[in-house]
Parts: sequence; C-alpha cells; structure tokens
Amino acid sequence: MPKIQLSSYLILIATFASRCNTFNLSRWSNQRLRRTSLSESLDDLRRNLESSWNVDSMGQLPNNPAAAAEEAAAAIIQAKADGMGGLCFVELFLPQYDIAQGPNMYDEVEAIEFCMILTNCLTTQSVIYVKDQTSLNKVNRSLAKKRTEMLRRDNSLKAELYQTEEVEIVIDKDDELVTDGDDENKESNGRKEAASSMTESNVQSDFYDDFAELSSQGDMFFDPKATPDEAEEKKQTKITKKIVKRKKSGGSGSESTAMSENHRLASLLGDAKVSEGDKMTQEVVQAVKANGLPRKDEETMIILSANSEAEMLAIRALVSKYMDKKNIILVNCRLDPLPLELESCSTAYHLTPFVATTVVDPNNLFNNNSQDEPRSIRAVSIRRYPGDWEVYVDTDGNGFELAQKIPASKVSNRGPTAEWIVGAIKSFLES
Repeated sequence: MPKIQLSSYLILIATFASRCNTFNLSRWSNQRLRRTSLSESLDDLRRNLESSWNVDSMGQLPNNPAAAAEEAAAAIIQAKADGMGGLCFVELFLPQYDIAQGPNMYDEVEAIEFCMILTNCLTTQSVIYVKDQTSLNKVNRSLAKKRTEMLRRDNSLKAELYQTEEVEIVIDKDDELVTDGDDENKESNGRKEAASSMTESNVQSDFYDDFAELSSQGDMFFDPKATPDEAEEKKQTKITKKIVKRKKSGGSGSESTAMSENHRLASLLGDAKVSEGDKMTQEVVQAVKANGLPRKDEETMIILSANSEAEMLAIRALVSKYMDKKNIILVNCRLDPLPLELESCSTAYHLTPFVATTVVDPNNLFNNNSQDEPRSIRAVSIRRYPGDWEVYVDTDGNGFELAQKIPASKVSNRGPTAEWIVGAIKSFLES
C-alpha cells in the first residue's frame, strides 16, 4: 500500500495512488464552494447520491430529514432490541447536518427537524439538546417562522380544495337539463336519459328536488299563465349557479410530522458563561443542572452536534447520571478524544460521502493520462446496525458497488479509520 498523507479530516482525507492514477480523497465539504455556489454544491451531492444509490443493499436514500430519520430509527430500535443498551451514535455526515462543515453548509434547523422526526419514529417522549440558549433561541425563531408558513400554505390548500365555480344551467326546448363543462355534461347526459321516460310533472319535480334553492326561478320557468312564446323564451333562459368543487390534495405530510409535539427542545448550557481552565467542569455541571436535566416522562435524550469541550463535559455528566435510566442518542457529535463514559457507545447509523478526484503530476514523465479529463469517483462509508461497516464505490456513474466491508467487532465504536477506507477504495479500483 502506498504511503498515505493524511491532512484535515474535514476536507482532504488522503492522497493515494492506484495503478497510473493518483487520487485525492475528500469528504464532501465547503472546499467544493470554490467552484460552485452553496445550493449548487448541495444539489450536486443529492443528484450524485440519487443516481448512484443502491436501495437493495444500502437501504433508503437519506435525501431528506424524514427518510434519514426512518433509517436511523430502524437501526436504533434493532440495537435496543438486541440488548445493546440505550446509548448510541447516529452520524449522518451530509453537509447540511454536519456542524464541522461550518455555517455556510451546516443547517441547524434541518438538523433539528431530523431529530424531531427521529423522536416520532422512536415513539418516545424526548428532549432534544442544542448547545446553549443562543442556539435554542435561533432554532425556536426559525421553527416558529416555518410553522407560520406551513399554516399559511395549509389555509391556501384548503381554499384550493374547496373552490367555488360558476356553472351555467340551461333548460332546452325539450325540458332537458344541460350544464356547461365536461363533468356537468356527464350529469346532463344521465338526466336526458331519465327525462325521456318521465312526464312533464316528473321533470318539474326532479328539477325542484335538485335545485330547491332556486325555487323562485323555477316558478318562472313553469308559470302556467305564461303564453307559449313567453314559455319558450323562458325555457331557453340560462341561470347561473355557484357550486363547490373539491380538488385532490397534493400536499405532503412530512413537514407536519416534524412539527408534532412528542419532544421538547432544550439547551445543555443555557445562558451560562463557561470559563476556560480549572473552573470549567464545575461551571458546566451547574449549567447542566439548571438547564439540561430531562423530565421524568422524557425517555429519550438526543444531543445534537456537540463539538466543544464544554459540551463534552455536559455529555459526560448526563451519561454518568442517566445511562441506565434513559435512551441517549448522540447525533453528529464531534467529540475527540472520546471520553471514558462513551466507551460502550456503539454506532447505530453512519453515513459519510466521499469524492476521489484524479491528480495529474506534471513532473511524472511516465503518466500517460495527463491529457485526460479529471476522473471523479464517488464513495460512501455506511453502517446500519446490525450490519457491518461498508464502503461503496461508483467509478462510472452506473451505481454504487460494495468495495469492502468489515465487522463492527473488528473496529472501534466510531468505525474504521481513514486508512482502511482508502485501502478499500484502492483495492476496488485495482480489482
């Protein structure tokens, strides 16, 4: 295996050689913003995953919060049923859910919505933690705005569902009922057939039965004192009736699912000012006691995107107190090094997308591919409990293929190393 030069795990994972090509293996990150906008970069990632994803072997594509939450919940529930305990990692390292990608990529509200839908899938009363009161206020404002927008859309949808339309109703010379429009013509044809076998009195009776609210106009149509010419003219009179038509709804219930009320949003630290140094542990513990304790009925604690020393101390305190009493799910928490309290924490669900791009070395006289277009290879590392850790590779855009897998028992609870992932991709390219 060639020498691997590891740099920042947020952008460049490794550089490795395979036959005549050298590749840079990177996580999908804000590095790509150098040549694309934020929305284009995320859309590019979605399209690549959708075009390459293999549902049969990789499960549901987590291309929205609901789909991702369903996949994660299935793994968590199975782990719990197998006696793995209630402490686990969920790592969905797509840019919009990964705080390590920075504020341009990370979408805290979408990450919160993922957690909210996750609580629905787990069917437990839950508390979802963000870092502090500043984050909590921001999320609450964004969610309130979204609820308002959803309510406005719902009201608009109701108006569309029940739309008032004006329909012309015509009585022709044969006392047959005719209405404008395709749907009304169908009804008219049925009425014509019925009218042919009815007497005039029956026709009048049906007319009054169907349009009782138009009885005053009906008297005019069938006025016995009218002259033949007047009656003929009145028979041709058109009346306008307002009817209500119901339209089928095309809306989705995923957003309303995210807004259900089986969860509470809270912060670990509140407004506490945590200082560096010897006092940090004591200050964090006091902040958690004041802000971060779960209620008795909250069976599940979800901690989102913890990535600071203060948050690590808060997690250690909560895990020490509640590990045997509550389900504790750490979602996309960047804790390094991993504290002792989390040594038994297993990864229930994990997904990280990669891109490997060929690197042309102008100093390499033996490289015959210098004139070729850069080659990009898509790769994904994934774990869905109780399955193994797997690496999938798509070299030609025809879909992900399993490159290599390794049992969870043979790697750390955070999964295989970057070196192992690089080796798996390299072996696949050379096979």
